[in-house]
Amino acid sequence: MRKIYILILLFSLIISCNKSDLSFPPDNQILEEDAIQDSDDLQQLLNSAYDVLANTYNGNCQNLKTLMADNIAAPNNNYDYMEVFNRNTLYFNGTIGQYYQQPYIAIYRCNYLIENIDIVDSLPSEDAIRLLSEAKFIRALCHYDLVNLFAHPFGYTSDNSHDGIIIKNSTDPSPLPRSTVNQVYDFILSDLEYASDNLPLSNGNYATKYSADALLAHVYFQMNNLNNALSSCNSVINSGQFTLDNDSLFLERYRSTINSEMIFGTISTSNLDVRSSGFSNNYRSDVNDNPTLRASSSIYDMTQEFGINEDRRTAWFEIKNIGLENEFIAIKKFNKEYFNVPILHLTQMYILRAEIQTRLGNLVQATEDINKIISRAYITASQIVNSSVTDQELLDIIKRERRLELCFEGDRLYTLKQYGVFYEQDLEIRNALWSCDGFLLQFPATSQTNLFVQNPPGGC
Repeated sequence: MRKIYILILLFSLIISCNKSDLSFPPDNQILEEDAIQDSDDLQQLLNSAYDVLANTYNGNCQNLKTLMADNIAAPNNNYDYMEVFNRNTLYFNGTIGQYYQQPYIAIYRCNYLIENIDIVDSLPSEDAIRLLSEAKFIRALCHYDLVNLFAHPFGYTSDNSHDGIIIKNSTDPSPLPRSTVNQVYDFILSDLEYASDNLPLSNGNYATKYSADALLAHVYFQMNNLNNALSSCNSVINSGQFTLDNDSLFLERYRSTINSEMIFGTISTSNLDVRSSGFSNNYRSDVNDNPTLRASSSIYDMTQEFGINEDRRTAWFEIKNIGLENEFIAIKKFNKEYFNVPILHLTQMYILRAEIQTRLGNLVQATEDINKIISRAYITASQIVNSSVTDQELLDIIKRERRLELCFEGDRLYTLKQYGVFYEQDLEIRNALWSCDGFLLQFPATSQTNLFVQNPPGGC
């Protein structure tokens, strides 16, 4: 039996070590006609999709989101990042081009699995369903971030007929036009609902039902479908599978050990690992005297609002070169060496549920949720929310805690766009209206075909 052999030695996996690892070629071609002959080949193909996913969420995706929001100062010594920060990206931005390619490679491998799973006659039905469900989860996650970075958000037009991204639901290489945002979201929901219904409750470090439900919560919230988002949050929180880190461990969310909050993420296995390199190479403020990414004064000042050393999250920041012309605020949220990268975690779910409950008028439940986050973040109990709070006061508190708690994790941009669409049409992000075309990444030049419509030039 012929096999496709490993091309690159991998130092870490997004998956547990007890399943085999095989890396398929780094383009969108499966080179061997008989690449899939048994269940091991299917698992190896899926593993290779997870592997690409790990490269996508090693900081590449998260940093692009962070650069367009308001938690980061102007990047240092990185022209590609400066384009993103300035909201005026070009077709030839190499960083964007690399990011754009990776999700579609993962999607291609998932599609190849979906199309060829019937080749293995002896595959038990429960294994087939699990493999299909994992592939659809990965495919949905990739489409979700692509559509939010390269298209205006859901709700930008009343019927969501504005240009989205190319939906890839097969391995057919024929050029395709961009689908509408409505079509993309329908596709994402279809994949995630299938995954939620069919993934196992536990699956090692692979995707589970709760991975799908956590992502569904984000997707529904982005669509302002609050009731469905609430249901998805409840599924994860009420499962009992995950627990919040205590008041010291939550400061080390990005650490090299598994934590009880992680719903889905990449797992690093050694300090030779590159799975967190997109973070460590750009932040590494505790060992790098001149890091590329630094905190904005606005996010740092929020940690000082209630007094020095009141907010434990001040540990995530350090002022460097005090009093000098090159003074800056360094970021220490990420482990200085290798670490696991949580893509979906329990803190997100509690903060999201608190906001949803507030907007639905369920203030008691919302207060309970946000106090779980606040009780860890502040040294004294002075910031605990009491029962007399108004809905607007509570919403303001939740929005503040969301910004602080999830800073630099890639959450902020999507949150602000959702607010702009549904609640604050005049909202500005660093002095630019949320709807400005500059908040769209420009597609790489290699994506251009006669059918493909590029984004308008940015700048705002």
